[in-house]
Amino acid sequence: FMAYGNHASITEDIPKTQQALVKDIRRGYVLIMDPWLTFFVPNLHRTPLGMVDLNKLHKNPRPIFDSSFRPAPWAMAINDFTSKLSEPEIVFPLAWIRYLTWLWNLRITYPRLELYLGDDDVSGAFRQVKYNPNLVAMHAFLVFGVLFMSTGQTFGDCTSPANWEPVARNRQQYAQFLWRQASTLAAGMQYLPRLLFAPPPSSAVVTTFVQATPDLLNTGVVDAFGKRNPPQFDHHVDDCFYADTKEFFPLAVASSVLALYLLLGRPSATHRDPVSWEKFEAKVTHRRKAKGYMVDTRAMEVSLPDYKRDQVVELLATWTVRALSLLNIRRCRRRV
Repeated sequence: FMAYGNHASITEDIPKTQQALVKDIRRGYVLIMDPWLTFFVPNLHRTPLGMVDLNKLHKNPRPIFDSSFRPAPWAMAINDFTSKLSEPEIVFPLAWIRYLTWLWNLRITYPRLELYLGDDDVSGAFRQVKYNPNLVAMHAFLVFGVLFMSTGQTFGDCTSPANWEPVARNRQQYAQFLWRQASTLAAGMQYLPRLLFAPPPSSAVVTTFVQATPDLLNTGVVDAFGKRNPPQFDHHVDDCFYADTKEFFPLAVASSVLALYLLLGRPSATHRDPVSWEKFEAKVTHRRKAKGYMVDTRAMEVSLPDYKRDQVVELLATWTVRALSLLNIRRCRRRV
């Protein structure tokens, strides 16, 4: 591992790599020290580091801790020391369909009201779950002559998603509990930016709302006693999705943020804010990007964003050119 070093992507854009590493240092996600300590710290394991999303639109560059890499067939990667069988159940793949189901049920209960979409991110989600001190040296890497040791879960360990799930599921349950408490809105508003709701739709626009049909499994968001159910606060890894009418939307945001603070700590001089406010959209509308898709509650549609559609067309055009080139080569060979 020491002879191999890091993946080539580390030096593709050195300023961006340095910026990402400095961010991890400032946030306390890593310890930095003299590289010679490599030879004196017991059970230290140096893993290759790579960079992704260096030139992607709407994505920040991110270091990847390659816990599956083996420089030789006999080498042991960190993921080889673990077993998924003993880890918590992973449920986040179901979050997206559950969120869309919640939107469908909202439209059943509120056929003529605007449905507003929202979500918030956890800052450094995996990093919030800390390693046992005995495992910190095992998550070491060397970049630009500095030895790093990760104090929290990395983006690369196969156990990281599973061990984030208990935090996400606890937050979900906590937020639903807080949603039912009378004091939650006032307690949460002190942390929230001013929500800017888009102008309400006209009567003519309301008549164009696509309606949802109830069935045995989807009957709306009101229980058998006529009380409103809380949003589901579905988590797709670090993204918490919610949606509601204008009346209940601020309560949903307050419940989500308060639940996270009660689990991971409120922001203070000695504790970093666990909410990623730089990604939070204070302007609330019926149309929003979520999980890489555009969701529209008036049309009840899910679609690709324009830039992703352009990327797909560009990729298809590239492969079309390659396919034509291969076809011409084959034709030339046949003639010869």
